[in-house]
Amino acid sequence: MAQRLLLPFRRSMIVCGYKTDRYKKAWGYHHYGIDLSSHQGVVQQDHPIRASGEGTVVAVGNDGSLGMGVAIVYRDCIGRDGSVKTLVARYVHMRTVYVSAGQTVKAGDIIAEEGKEGTTDYHLHLELDTDIKWPVYTPQVSSTNHSFWKKGTDSTLNPSLWLWQKEFEAVQEPYSFLDRSWITKGVDDSIPFVPESDPNSRIAALEAENAALTEANRALDAALTDMRALIRQLAKL
Repeated sequence: MAQRLLLPFRRSMIVCGYKTDRYKKAWGYHHYGIDLSSHQGVVQQDHPIRASGEGTVVAVGNDGSLGMGVAIVYRDCIGRDGSVKTLVARYVHMRTVYVSAGQTVKAGDIIAEEGKEGTTDYHLHLELDTDIKWPVYTPQVSSTNHSFWKKGTDSTLNPSLWLWQKEFEAVQEPYSFLDRSWITKGVDDSIPFVPESDPNSRIAALEAENAALTEANRALDAALTDMRALIRQLAKL
């Protein structure tokens, strides 16, 4: 079943967008993901990074200069334009990780803690890539001085076009910095909410209701079978 990936914090602000000219001017190369923070621009104490949907952890490791890294494959993700793709999410700069390779996760599961390893301030660098065959290969790093992430070709997508908000679970804070050139207006500052009439949610609810009814019918059939057996035994007395 297709799924909508949620923002990875309860509350967070996107502090830097995907492939912005401002980033390339500052650093000399593209930004192949987005940076989100539950510290910067947000007044709160909840900093765990949470899984965005149902997925499988395919790689976990310490990159040294960039801190802990995690790669998770999320299948059948719904984009803002309605398209559906299977994606690998790469999480960078974390100080602590709570999952291991091979583990399955669901939306809201705590997978790590926000850090600032290899950077100047607390944030999560998040990439989404269509190449799930090589989950730790990213165009963001050079080919040397990295022990976990490896240099890869660019098959990334803009995460802001594949992430969704959900009330009380994954809410976006408005961009609050004066220099707005670090983000893309209308994209990074306007993550959509999961539709209330999400057909996938309705289907899931109907499937759960059908499963409950099926189990109830099985229990009723078993009770009737026991009752018939008891009646036959009483008839022999």
